[in-house]
This record gives sequence, C-alpha cells and structure tokens, in this order.
Amino acid sequence: MRRIAYSMEPVGRTGGRAYLLMLHEVTSAEVEWRTVPDHKRTYRVRRWRKLRHLTRLAPTVRALDAAPGVFVWDDLSLLLFTPRMRARTVFVLHHY
Repeated sequence: MRRIAYSMEPVGRTGGRAYLLMLHEVTSAEVEWRTVPDHKRTYRVRRWRKLRHLTRLAPTVRALDAAPGVFVWDDLSLLLFTPRMRARTVFVLHHY
C-alpha cells in the first residue's frame, strides 16, 4: 500500500514548486500524491496575489483536516492548517 501525501500542485520550475516536482517524481512509486490547485500562479496582477490565493485556498485546506496522510508544503497557506495538520507536515523551506 502506498502512502498518501498532499502538496500544492507543482506548477512551474522555480522556487518550492521545483522541489515539490522533484519529490513527486522521485517518490511516485511509493507515494500517492494528491495535489491542491495553486491559484496564485493563475493571477496576472501580482498585487495582493498571495492574499487572493489564501482566500481561495482556505475551504480546500479546511476540508483536508480529517484526510489521511501527510502534507508536503512549501507555501504560506500552511498558516491555514490546524495544529493536527501541522503535526503531519513536512515544510519545504527553499528561501534563505
């Protein structure tokens, strides 16, 4: 049986999405990846993009509270996670 892991959709080849894509590819035989849409990448106007992204993502994140598996996250939407969800999260830190 494969483990279940949730992540943001690994769209793009920069920042955290590049690392998520690598993780998806390397672990695809052992992990069933379930992704959450990354709305932030769809907005043309960059102003308030993160806030719009978090607002749209909040209901999806709340629905994952009781979902089985772990979370592999690289995004500030981690702030929307419950303490139970954060306990099951690997945060991919790609800034220094």
